Amino acid sequence: MITSIKTKIACLVGTLMIISLLIIGLITFIVTRRNTLELTAHTQINNVKIADTIIANFMITHLKAAQEFGNIILEMPYEKLATQEAIMENVGPLLRSFRIGGNFTSAGVGRENGELVASDTESDQEKIDYYSYGKAYNYDVRTRDWYIKAKQQNGVYISPAYEDALTHLPCFTFAYPLYKDGKFIGVLSLDLMLDQLQESFDVLPVNVFALDTAQIPFAATDKELLLKENANFKVLYAESLKQGNYKNIVFDYVSNNTTKRKMATCSHTNMHGQTYSVCTLEDLSALQKPIWDMATLQSILVALMSIISVIILFVVLYFYLKPIETIKKSLLTFFAFLNHETKMAPKPLYITTRDELGEMARAINDNIEKTKLGLESDKALVAESLQVIDRA
Repeated sequence: MITSIKTKIACLVGTLMIISLLIIGLITFIVTRRNTLELTAHTQINNVKIADTIIANFMITHLKAAQEFGNIILEMPYEKLATQEAIMENVGPLLRSFRIGGNFTSAGVGRENGELVASDTESDQEKIDYYSYGKAYNYDVRTRDWYIKAKQQNGVYISPAYEDALTHLPCFTFAYPLYKDGKFIGVLSLDLMLDQLQESFDVLPVNVFALDTAQIPFAATDKELLLKENANFKVLYAESLKQGNYKNIVFDYVSNNTTKRKMATCSHTNMHGQTYSVCTLEDLSALQKPIWDMATLQSILVALMSIISVIILFVVLYFYLKPIETIKKSLLTFFAFLNHETKMAPKPLYITTRDELGEMARAINDNIEKTKLGLESDKALVAESLQVIDRA
């Protein structure tokens, strides 16, 4: 049982100190966590904007190249474009030089008869500038998605990403319908490998990826994601469409039967029929780990500081409240003297502090002295009375 006032005060103050430090620590944790998440969200927005700018510049550069090449073709008289033979004779020789200069993997013109006049890696292997590909190979360009969409839109069409058969890297097809004097000539087709775009993503310091219209990654800082379908990206895409561009999203990311909380930010852009999305993705637990580590360290420090503070407080109280023990002993002796349990009066208290304890000591000394004098006076009076009685 606690009986010492010093111990009681030390424990009370120590408890209040622990509670105060814990409250301060909790507030610090909440504020730090909120600020960290806000900073991360702001950083994610900036990273999405950077990646979006990289993609936009890449797409616009090659889009302009496709349009300029189409305009060069359309500057020719209609007679040089009207037939399959005319296309092969007048446009065919231009395809290879433009393809190499523009860093395209394939360049060709799809004709209304189903034939494709093209220059690509196969023509390079054959050491020819171009060739015709169509019915002889059971191929009909009119069935190709890029051909159909470009005619329907009557403008430049950019296909979803697909895997190149030779390099296994993501590719886009730029398709541009060609009309001369109001007459349909064909569809200019340019296949673009995204290796240069991927190189730009490789140097980004965060987890950023770009999704095509089917939510398939065509560029990513993590190359393992490329051209792989991921149900989590469809969930993220749907949620991002609801909330809008550059909104912070927290969702459950499921992988290998494991669910993790992830924080993401996305933007969506439509360019000539191709809608692509740029997103960043961060593991929420990884973001919060430093905060939890700090909270754990802070809790340990609170415990240590509380123990040290209680010990120091106990020593200080022991030093400053030491006169209480002296006063207690003096009062007990004084009461024993008053009750005639002892004939020895207590000695004066030697407490010289200028505080309440010092005042108490001086008051007790005065009272003891007065009581002592009064008792001695009474004793002398009794002795005198006895002497008078004896004489009588």
